[in-house]
Amino acid sequence: MRASRFLITETEPTSLVRDFLSFLDYIATSKPYLTPKGYLGGKALFEMNRRMVHPRDGITVRTGQEFHPELHLFFHLSQAGRLVQRHSGKGNKIVLQVSTRAEDFLKLKATEKYFFLLETLWVDIKWSQIESSIFRGLAILHVEGLLEIIAGKTPHAPIRAADLLGRPESLGYLWVYFALFGFWTVTQNVEGVYLFRVSLSDNLWRKIELSSGHTLLDLHHAIQFAYKFDSDHLYSFFMDGVPWSDEKFTSPYEDEGPYVDEVSIGELGLTQGQTFLYLFDYGDEWRFRVTLEEIRQDKPHPQNPQIVERKGASPEQYPEY
Repeated sequence: MRASRFLITETEPTSLVRDFLSFLDYIATSKPYLTPKGYLGGKALFEMNRRMVHPRDGITVRTGQEFHPELHLFFHLSQAGRLVQRHSGKGNKIVLQVSTRAEDFLKLKATEKYFFLLETLWVDIKWSQIESSIFRGLAILHVEGLLEIIAGKTPHAPIRAADLLGRPESLGYLWVYFALFGFWTVTQNVEGVYLFRVSLSDNLWRKIELSSGHTLLDLHHAIQFAYKFDSDHLYSFFMDGVPWSDEKFTSPYEDEGPYVDEVSIGELGLTQGQTFLYLFDYGDEWRFRVTLEEIRQDKPHPQNPQIVERKGASPEQYPEY
């Protein structure tokens, strides 16, 4: 079993480093004033948000810092890491400026920047400060429990709300912060009827409908039925389309997951046109190309997967026998 690689660049595993550098650059060039509450002002936040790799929607110059989760975190990380300093400006207003220590930070490699920010988060920062006032006192209680949950999960296995401590909303911005550092990926459960085209070649395919509540195990059984195969071998779904990669969900009978019955179709975060690989029988290696053709949200959910269209005769599963 190959170990999972954790690639770190300015945009991997997330845009954390790139966005933080953009934050520092704005501080260096604009030297923004702080509000009477000691936070960044709306105009500065609006411009910072605009420069992010994935800007938040619905942001105006009147949106306060507590409603900017990432920038709220950067504000506290930069101060706890002593990369910025507060100075007195005109009219006794407080100005935020970069420190000489920031020059050393900028010379670091992307990996070193990432771990500097991570160490600052765990060691130097006060968790009570980075929590928005809306959620204050709730999420902090869950940090240790969340780390135990993550440590006990197989990489790429889904974490459902039922796995978490208390209600998801009680986690506050920890949802965002853990995702920002690449600890987990947050995907939205997209309800609807999913239409997949499952192909062995351009002239040999089946179209299968499932609801968002069905699992990859249900899709496995539907493919087996559609092609008249006997479900008598191990298999995996490789979500990046690359056989034997780590981006996979495996048969429940394998030693290691994540398993196909642990995730619903709607939880996969699939988009129209996305393709992945269903590899059945590790000896003969039947490779099925699975493409999501559409998601219908105006259609009744089928109780069982449906084969709605087909082309080409099913091949013999064991042609040599």
